[in-house]
Amino acid sequence: MNLILLCHEEICTESEGSLMNSETDDLSFEGIEAAKLAGKNLKENGYFFDMVYTSHLKRAHTVAAYILKETGKTQIPQHESPVLYTKIDNNTEEKNIFAIPELRPAIEKINFYLEHDILRNIKAGKNILVVTDKNTIRVFIKYLLNMSDEEIMQTYIPADNSFLFVMDKNLDIETAGFPIWPFPPEKIDSF
Repeated sequence: MNLILLCHEEICTESEGSLMNSETDDLSFEGIEAAKLAGKNLKENGYFFDMVYTSHLKRAHTVAAYILKETGKTQIPQHESPVLYTKIDNNTEEKNIFAIPELRPAIEKINFYLEHDILRNIKAGKNILVVTDKNTIRVFIKYLLNMSDEEIMQTYIPADNSFLFVMDKNLDIETAGFPIWPFPPEKIDSF
């Protein structure tokens, strides 16, 4: 079974006189084009999914919608959860999110959700796509690969590039990494 993690792309830039809102801002034009391309590439390379999970962010929904349209999977179950969004302020953007006491409850909720919902569906034979922010993806990868805080914080998570886990029926990971993409990430870490 496949678990595909996709980091959503950039949001629209701040327009004159308006404030940015991380929860309701949508994708930029470049983000929309990248989401369409992601869907095309997933389909062309034989990746499919039976369920989609997103955070409650508008841009996560937009990315998922474009991917589902491009892959012809618009009727599959979609699950939204605010748990799948690791909200951090600008002061903590580049810090080790696992060392910030205020984020520990959020990280524990993500791990619980992953273990008791997403992985349960994978064990039942479902292929799953998750569209969320890079820090939530970081939490998933750390949990699934049993990485240290230092290792995961050094892992490059590019926007609009998918991270693939291939698992067997016992949830043992057979493959983990960046599968295919039109342009390689700037850096791919070894796992």
